[in-house]
Amino acid sequence: MSVTWEKQRASISLSLDWDNIFKKGTTEQRRELLKAVTLNRDTIKFCTGSSYTGKWNALGMDVHGSYIFPHRCEYEGGFEDGRFHGRGTLSYPMGQKLEGLWHKGKMVSYNFSNVDGLGHNPDWNYCKMPDRRFVVSIRDGLQPAVYA
Repeated sequence: MSVTWEKQRASISLSLDWDNIFKKGTTEQRRELLKAVTLNRDTIKFCTGSSYTGKWNALGMDVHGSYIFPHRCEYEGGFEDGRFHGRGTLSYPMGQKLEGLWHKGKMVSYNFSNVDGLGHNPDWNYCKMPDRRFVVSIRDGLQPAVYA
């Protein structure tokens, strides 16, 4: 029984040491350590139905790759520590694209475009009062209906 306990304690200690090395190390030290273990692999399929093709390191997906979600949405771009990081593009099955900048898995900025070429900006009034025209009407210059 004590042998099992010692093995468990040793494995806990090793994993904590690995975490501490990465948490206390500088970004440059981390990069140097991870360069030694960066791998190129063929497409990996996950049990969730998603897949990844690209570079790996000890912490997961890294540098650049292509991640396809089960619903066929595809992210192509930068990764760091298994998360979206840097520039990347999400391409949706219907043709929409979201080009963005990610920082450690969180989107910092983006540009969204629809199949019909209509872009998106934060002050978007598309199909909202008082001008509820669709993109076809806007593109072809049709004016909104006037209410009496």
